[in-house]
Formats: sequence, structure tokens, C-alpha cells
Amino acid sequence: MNTVVVLLTDKPYFHKAKRTIMDVRSKGEWRGDIVLITVDFQAPTNFLDFYSVRPYVVKHIDTNYIL
Repeated sequence: MNTVVVLLTDKPYFHKAKRTIMDVRSKGEWRGDIVLITVDFQAPTNFLDFYSVRPYVVKHIDTNYIL
């Protein structure tokens, strides 16, 4: 079984996910897979390539009927 780090973010909180990815790769010395799930936006390709992050874009789910 393999382990993967997965982060989920929207555009306003991308800076926090970015910081986490940088820390996981540098301070944590993580060499395994990282998947970044973004809601309604594409993360910068140069960042994804540099940190070897697999992107996955999803659309926002309307939760108004739940609330």
C-alpha cells in the first residue's frame, strides 16, 4: 500500500496549501506523491511542476439546499 498527501483548497486559501506543500517537501522531506484538489481554479503549472504535485480540479458543489 502506498501513502499520498492530499490537500483540498479554493483560490482564497491557496497560499496556505502552497505553504503546506513547500513544508512537506522541504522540512518533512516527503518524496512520495502529493495531490492538490482545487475548487474552481487551476494552480500555477510552474509551482506544480517544481514540487511534483498532481493537480485535480473540481467544480464547486452548491450546498444551499442543504442549509
